[in-house]
Amino acid sequence: MEKQAEKAGRAVPMSPQELVEKIEEMLPEFESQGERMVIAMDGMCGSGKTTLAARLAQRFGGQVVHMDDFYLPVELRTQERRSEPGGNVHYERFLVEAMPYLKGQEAFCYGKFSDEILDIAEEITIEPGSLLIVEGAYSMRPELRNAYDLTVCVLSPTELQRQRLIRREGEEGYLEYRDLWIPLETAYLDHYDIEHVCDVVLNAVDLQSETE
Repeated sequence: MEKQAEKAGRAVPMSPQELVEKIEEMLPEFESQGERMVIAMDGMCGSGKTTLAARLAQRFGGQVVHMDDFYLPVELRTQERRSEPGGNVHYERFLVEAMPYLKGQEAFCYGKFSDEILDIAEEITIEPGSLLIVEGAYSMRPELRNAYDLTVCVLSPTELQRQRLIRREGEEGYLEYRDLWIPLETAYLDHYDIEHVCDVVLNAVDLQSETE
């Protein structure tokens, strides 16, 4: 099947309902061939990606792989690594533990990294199914794009992002995002032009009723 992610520069703005309809249109072909449909959901922190991915998975009987589970181990958190656009994720482990199995119909497992114990905290099992969503910033790194059948980027106005992050992380937590995580994500999104190389662009404003 032709990979949508290879169609650079053809991003289409959609509403959440239009995205649902797009998945409804595409999914039967994968089901008829006994394959998983794999969706990447990248974009800005605080935009509603995680909640939307969970609701889509619930609606279509799918599952979600979170890029946060592949956070960098301590030994890789160097200034050189963080200066690399999109380097703030252990994509090398994703390439080994998850990517080879995304399209298959057999169950697979990967390790979930915990920043509390700074190590793999538990094993996550992905069961057989027809839909899998890889959710989180850095999910559309170039090394990963060929795994996807549909790619989505969720963008947010700055003020809405600020409000959501304060509500989720508190004032102090927001300041850490503002000073560290948001600049890293922005550098990645800009460097790889994620907004334009994806298939679908969603606006977080349109997700407010979906995620709050």
